[in-house]
Amino acid sequence: AESTEASTSTNATASPVFKLDGVCSDKFKLLNQKVLEEINEIGYVIKDNFLGSHEKVKRLFESVINLERDGILKPAGMKGNQKWVESKIRGDLMAWVNESIRNKEIHSAVSSIDSIRLELNQTVGFECKRTSTQIALYPGNGARYARHLDAMPGGPKRRLTVLYYLNSEWKKGDGGELRIYKHQAKRQDGSKEKADSSLTGSGGHYSDVSPIGDRLVIFRSDTIEHEVLPSKVRRAAITTW
Repeated sequence: AESTEASTSTNATASPVFKLDGVCSDKFKLLNQKVLEEINEIGYVIKDNFLGSHEKVKRLFESVINLERDGILKPAGMKGNQKWVESKIRGDLMAWVNESIRNKEIHSAVSSIDSIRLELNQTVGFECKRTSTQIALYPGNGARYARHLDAMPGGPKRRLTVLYYLNSEWKKGDGGELRIYKHQAKRQDGSKEKADSSLTGSGGHYSDVSPIGDRLVIFRSDTIEHEVLPSKVRRAAITTW
């Protein structure tokens, strides 16, 4: 979910991403108020069985492999003063989802993901009019993405990252987990943030999320630092901001 303004946020201070006064709870279908409270408090939430079909997820993964075969996926770059590519930092292949990708399975999945934006607009006045979506494939061989934020000063003003995994055959040991680091936002009233008992790694500083098929991860783009751990096998995802 993006704003038209450039981002000036850092993970030092941040207000809640959702205003929960006057929530239209009767319009919730995919989420609920508790989910939004969790995102406000600890910065992320995990929802499994999003599409509810192993076969759909399998076909989506095959569609991404076909994009790789057809040369549509390109080495992902990073932006500073200029765009640059460094596979040791970011090793995925990617493509933006637009009219050039002629795949009904992918566009249907993106439409389902976009239903979250529409629901947030209706229930909590999220006022998101524009999103961008990419497909990413980590080709194995230790491909990774180093620790980073999705919303950086001077870039698009991203508020939420919605990450959907397509790896129906993923198993422990395949790698490519999403490592989520402790939420760094400070509350405006100065109170301490809610303890996140799920952050078990390194003394409670991070949590590793398995990239299993049909899993949806929603997290704050401006405060949740994260990385993709080295992947030993192909690992695919759709990400919307």
